[in-house]
Amino acid sequence: MKYILLVILLCVTQLACLEKSRKIEVMADKFSPLIPNDTSVQYFSQDTTSGSYGSWTDDILFKLREPVLKKYTGRGEFIRFIWLRSFENPIVIRVNKFTDTIYANIKEFDISSEQKGIIKDTIINLGAKDWNDFVGTLTKNGFWNNPSENPSDAKDGVIWYLESSVGRHYKLVEGWDGGRLTSHLLRSYLDPLIYFANEYVDLSTKKARYRK
Repeated sequence: MKYILLVILLCVTQLACLEKSRKIEVMADKFSPLIPNDTSVQYFSQDTTSGSYGSWTDDILFKLREPVLKKYTGRGEFIRFIWLRSFENPIVIRVNKFTDTIYANIKEFDISSEQKGIIKDTIINLGAKDWNDFVGTLTKNGFWNNPSENPSDAKDGVIWYLESSVGRHYKLVEGWDGGRLTSHLLRSYLDPLIYFANEYVDLSTKKARYRK
């Protein structure tokens, strides 16, 4: 009986720690000095993408007040997932690691004619285990060496980008998904991040929801 109570106590303690580590915070984004004021800014180098959706992507990221990170040389590290649905709100999930803090930004832009603007801009405090899980999944599945998919012929669905800098190693890949989050690259790189993000924002499309 004592053993069972001890196990229950440990489980409750771990859940409490997890809840605390993922607390929504009111804090400044440390990458905010890199948010551009020029609407003509290009977020990605031309030689790293197919270029088919570049201007649309730049426009969305600018409206979401995202930083330009392609030439960042500071000590921070990041993983940025950009989810651009054809007829639904675009979403950006950015996980950031600095010496003294690890946190996630989750942003959503309303594309409806009635509102149009940022409807979600949340910062969530994370722990080292979260960061290690996200980075470990990228490394395990060859993110740093694999090429992008070519979404140039894609029509309806979702264009997505995964941009990361870890250990001063920068990489950007782009891909296309039919709306069911079934792209092989997408699933292999981002399963843990998508599960985490779904706690705070709806990544589903009208076609389907993400399932493990």
